[in-house]
Amino acid sequence: MRLPRFQLTPWQSMGLIIACALFVVLLLSPLGPLAVAIAIILPGFVIERTRGGTGIIGGTVSTILFVVGFAIAAGVGSIFAGPSTREDFLEWFPTIYLLFVVALLWGGAASMTLYWVIKAWGERGRKTPSVEPRRLQYTLRQLMVLILTCAIVFALLTTPAIVLVVTIGIVLPGFAIDRMRGHSGVVGGMLSAAIAPMGLGIAIYIYDFFTATNSILADYLGPPAVTLPMIGFAGLAWGALVSTVLDVSIRVAKSYSDAKPLLDDPATESSTF
Repeated sequence: MRLPRFQLTPWQSMGLIIACALFVVLLLSPLGPLAVAIAIILPGFVIERTRGGTGIIGGTVSTILFVVGFAIAAGVGSIFAGPSTREDFLEWFPTIYLLFVVALLWGGAASMTLYWVIKAWGERGRKTPSVEPRRLQYTLRQLMVLILTCAIVFALLTTPAIVLVVTIGIVLPGFAIDRMRGHSGVVGGMLSAAIAPMGLGIAIYIYDFFTATNSILADYLGPPAVTLPMIGFAGLAWGALVSTVLDVSIRVAKSYSDAKPLLDDPATESSTF
């Protein structure tokens, strides 16, 4: 089976070049490990996508091959270089197995997130959004659950779990707005998670510039030309993960709520409930 050729428009070619340039810049920044962790997924993901698949299995296998292959190559190289013996290499197998499990989990989660983001973006282009946002209608039970959820969230704000609440909370506005416009919410959640920390960073830099206080936080963040794109990229990745989990959870919950028993099921007919 021949692989299909890539046909890119000039805008798509420019976007690909800019993405490669951003990847090189990220490699030289503190986000270099994150860039490498995503890059090792792409070969298998892209190959499977060109063959008509989802890319999830290919991305997972690619991650496992890179991580485990590098660990084995490092062990074999140390044997031939002299510092290690074969017995030392055999003692590394539990570590290699642990790396295999981590690579399996990371490759599967990241590939699934990337697939869901691409799917959401494609559906966003094909679907015509509603002109007027839909009104939210709640039953009494749903309203009680909403109030209880808000109460739990406000209670968690006074605990160490505030970090988790805030990091998930910055995704929700864009996710909810995108859902109300008829989309999956993934793209909106990504943008929301990127804009929120970048806006906070811009506010810190502006305050430091006009007050000339040389605050410790602004000095810690470093130059804005480097820090703002970094936290924006990290926000996009985090927003994609959280939005994908939320979208999948909503779809699964809807599938269970819409499930109907089989009419011809003998177990249903003989039930005494």
